[in-house]
Formats: sequence, C-alpha cells, structure tokens
Amino acid sequence: MIIIVKIKFTSNVWPKIIPILIIRIIIVFIIIIIIIIIIIIIIIIIIIIIIIIIIIVIVIVIVIIIIIIIIIIIIIIIIIIIIIIIIIIIIIIIIIIIIIIIIIIIIIIIIIIIIIIIIIIIIIITTIINNIIIILIIIIPIIITIAIPLITIIIITTIVYLTSKLSFQLASL
Repeated sequence: MIIIVKIKFTSNVWPKIIPILIIRIIIVFIIIIIIIIIIIIIIIIIIIIIIIIIIIVIVIVIVIIIIIIIIIIIIIIIIIIIIIIIIIIIIIIIIIIIIIIIIIIIIIIIIIIIIIIIIIIIIIITTIINNIIIILIIIIPIIITIAIPLITIIIITTIVYLTSKLSFQLASL
C-alpha cells in the first residue's frame, strides 16, 4: 500500500513540478545570458571609451608635438635670419671701413706725390735760377770785357766813316 501511494505521489507530483523546473531553469538561463550580454556590452563600451580616450590623447600629443616642432622651426628660422642680417651688416661695415681706409690712403699718397712734385719743381727752378745766376756771374764780366772794346771800335769806325763821308761830301762841293 505504501509503495502504491509512493508511486502515485511521485507520478502525480512530477508532471506538475517538471514544467515549473524547466521554466525556472529557462528563466535562470535567460537571466544569466542577459547578465552576460550586459557585461559584454559594458566591457565593449568601456573598451571603446578607452580606445577613444587613447586616440584623443594620442591626437592631442601629436598635435602638441607638431605645434612644438613648428614653433622650434620658426624660432630656428628667425634666429638664422637674425644671424644672416647681423653677418651682412658686419660685412657691409667692414667693406665701408676698408673703402674709407683705401680712400684715405689714396688721398695721402696723392698729397705725398703732389708735395714731392712741388719739391722737385722748386728744386729744378732753384737750380735753374742758380745756374742762370752762376752763368750770368761768369758771362757778364766776359761780355763786359769783350763789349767795351767792341763798342769803342764800333764808335771809332762810325766816327771815322761819318767824318770821311762828310769830308768827301764837302770835297765834292
């Protein structure tokens, strides 16, 4: 009797419990699957956010590096331009100084040449004058000694000539 009751009990209860159990298992599975899906979605979202943050950080870093490089290049170019301008100014100043020195040297040389020429001319003129004076000092007495007899001879001959002519004209009268 007990065995029959047990069998009856089991046979009566199981058909009611099994669907409930199956439904509960399915619900638990569904809940687990939903939780897993939610966790996966959250993980994916977190990964995407991390990737986006990393990309943004990389982009910001790259932009900052590019800006720094551009600023450095601009500073280097400005420094090079300033150095070139300074070098050009120094070269121009040196050239101007050299030109001024050359002009001063040329002027000094010209002045020296003019002074030398003037000195040479003065020396030549003084030597010529001295030579003329010396020649005159030597020649004048000679001329005087020669000229006085010549003049007396000329005077005497002219007097003789004139008197002879006068006497001849008087005789012809």
